[in-house]
Amino acid sequence: MRGKLLFILITIMILAFAGYLLHVAFLGDPLEGMTQVQHLRLTQEGTEVDANWDEVDCSGYMVNCFVNGRLTESHVVKDNMYTMKGVQPGDICEVIVRAKLWFGVPSLAAKATLRADKVKQVIAIEKTAFYGFAGNDFKLDASANGDLQYSSSDERIAAVDGKGNVTLGQNGEAEISITAEGNGYFTDAERTVTVFVYPAVLAQITGTAVENLSPTKALIRWNQDEYATGYKVLRKNPATGEFKELKETTYDVNYLEVVRNDYDYAVKGIAEVDGQRIDGKISDVIEVRGTTEESPAYPKLKIIRKLTKADFELVATPHGGPKARIPQGISVTKDKYIVTYVNRKSTIGYLLSYKKKNGELKKITRVNGLGHGNGSAYNPYTNKLYNLAGKKGEFSKKCFVYDPKTHKRLGKVTLPVAATGIAFDVSTNKFYLALGDEMYVCDSKFRLEKTLKKSIRYINPQDIGAYNSAFMICTWIKKNKSFIDIYRVSDGAYLGTYDVSLGEIESCTIDDGYLVILMNTIGSIDDKIYRTKKRIAIP
Repeated sequence: MRGKLLFILITIMILAFAGYLLHVAFLGDPLEGMTQVQHLRLTQEGTEVDANWDEVDCSGYMVNCFVNGRLTESHVVKDNMYTMKGVQPGDICEVIVRAKLWFGVPSLAAKATLRADKVKQVIAIEKTAFYGFAGNDFKLDASANGDLQYSSSDERIAAVDGKGNVTLGQNGEAEISITAEGNGYFTDAERTVTVFVYPAVLAQITGTAVENLSPTKALIRWNQDEYATGYKVLRKNPATGEFKELKETTYDVNYLEVVRNDYDYAVKGIAEVDGQRIDGKISDVIEVRGTTEESPAYPKLKIIRKLTKADFELVATPHGGPKARIPQGISVTKDKYIVTYVNRKSTIGYLLSYKKKNGELKKITRVNGLGHGNGSAYNPYTNKLYNLAGKKGEFSKKCFVYDPKTHKRLGKVTLPVAATGIAFDVSTNKFYLALGDEMYVCDSKFRLEKTLKKSIRYINPQDIGAYNSAFMICTWIKKNKSFIDIYRVSDGAYLGTYDVSLGEIESCTIDDGYLVILMNTIGSIDDKIYRTKKRIAIP
């Protein structure tokens, strides 16, 4: 009987080995390269630990999970992944995985261990910026896993109690810090919101001035009010002596062209916050008088070419964030356009990246510190993005540096001069800056080398571009009238002007010889990025 059983056992072994040899001959060795699961990785996400490993050609995987040395789960799964749930901070999680090979034979074991950390606590709040007048108190709708504490950077502007009730006081800007205490399960958390308090009545507009443009026309100007969202221009009726509203402008337009007919004008700021509208105090009288004097002499404008919509292709239609609707700068990298959107009321801004291939929005990032910065430049040699910073119309020497891929702020540069325009010229490896009627040439480390003067009249200079040792000055005249004035870097000579009257040009740059412009559609957030269909020439 024993001999018979031994014979049967030997026969089975021979048949199994023969089957294995046939499998090897026709289908390959089923054990080759499958002796062990490779690259077992554990990662924690909240209260779960995910296990992933390289896929193996097998019928399934045997997974054993241990917590603090005790077997808690044992399963056979089809996919090369498994999730442990209900993990506690401090738990030692170990996962052992074997592949089920031919005839169910297990592979060698792969092991991985992870010590579970605390769950990251998040403070949830719907808004991070609040606007209002004194008396418009509100409650912060924040929530977290732990108890919340509140503190204000300036109790005179925005006071806050332990329950998140905010009391608005004098006008200004304050930050409220919200903290949530952690415990054995959650980490500590902190978040900051900004509160902007407007005065009940806007201050009197100051700094009014008159610029005579010709024997028949003049330009009246006034200082911007930091709280105004717009302005009302009033004209005095000579017969009645009363001032009547003539025109309303936006915050950015602090001037008005008028006829020189012996009229008196005045200006007041206006603001609209959360549906509530207030007026400011009226400025001193602005006297505009007729005259026979000759208008100032300026060199004749030399139009190189008038560019119409037919000369451009639409690249993208960007939109700013809810509190940053003013496009100010555009830069071009190897594969994308980066647009800078700013906030005229605070330091909040946005960086938006668009794919050059199809104009698709690739990334949008809220950034702090830009305010009403007016220029952007990309240096391909350092692979860094440079953005001017400035708040409430102030001229600034601050320039923030960003990673063009991640939008992460890398640092800050202090410019040698205040500027409202910045560009980088690849052909010279130099930065160009501009402010008013002056242009500046700096080396790659922002050391000032040369100061040049514009020779033609400007109204509203915007950002600048650079191309083959030439300045490209974006100038907005009024409404849709815009020019790009070209100056030679070597001696500051005026070379001519491109007439690009499609809207308010905020910024321009050159991409492989093609002109790229950022167009601000006045009165709308429907802005445009255009690129010429053909390369342009610089005289």
